[in-house]
Amino acid sequence: MATMELDETTIGVFMGSDGAICHASCWRPLEYHGVRGSLQVDFFCPGCVEHVSLPMRRLPGIPMSARQADAPGAAARGLALHHA
Repeated sequence: MATMELDETTIGVFMGSDGAICHASCWRPLEYHGVRGSLQVDFFCPGCVEHVSLPMRRLPGIPMSARQADAPGAAARGLALHHA
């Protein structure tokens, strides 16, 4: 199982039309697993079998579609996902 954390370099998540946070790699909704240290929200991607960790301060900036997540400049907005 891999672990991914949100940072400033690569895109990896988007908000689905139903409000679910989805993994841009496989387009599947992430399973919520809880909050760690009041700083990070933990998810699991059943499609990629990966743990995904998002800083709480980044949640309001998640793009509303995968197209926005792949757009140039999205990484500069702080919506990046990388392997840890």
